[in-house]
Amino acid sequence: MYSRWSHLINVCNLSLHECGLSGINKISELAYDSLKARILTEYLLVKESAESSLIPVLIGAYAFEKPKGLEWYLQWMTEDAEKLMKLNAEWFINTALWQLLAMTANPYAHFDHWAGDIQQLVTKLNLTNPM
Repeated sequence: MYSRWSHLINVCNLSLHECGLSGINKISELAYDSLKARILTEYLLVKESAESSLIPVLIGAYAFEKPKGLEWYLQWMTEDAEKLMKLNAEWFINTALWQLLAMTANPYAHFDHWAGDIQQLVTKLNLTNPM
């Protein structure tokens, strides 16, 4: 994975520049910069880029290592879920939602107080019924 990071940084910086934002030096910067992370992810979703999974996976990993400051992801997912589902439902369900659930279940991060909001989200998006 580390061997791909220079490529990921290049993709991120090009995309951030196209969105009118400054670039990054390290991938980890995106975990704690909600504005860049959100804009970058939505931009990559519109472009149908494989790199759109970067932020959810990065946040899921950092939730085990440095969870303080990552609540923005939980808030973003619960507030903008419908918009993100419209951009790419498969990405939302198979990537972003799973990372959200992993964060909530993570015993080291103490995000379990989000469980009610996530249950409401799952109900609102009608994800409890088999398709």
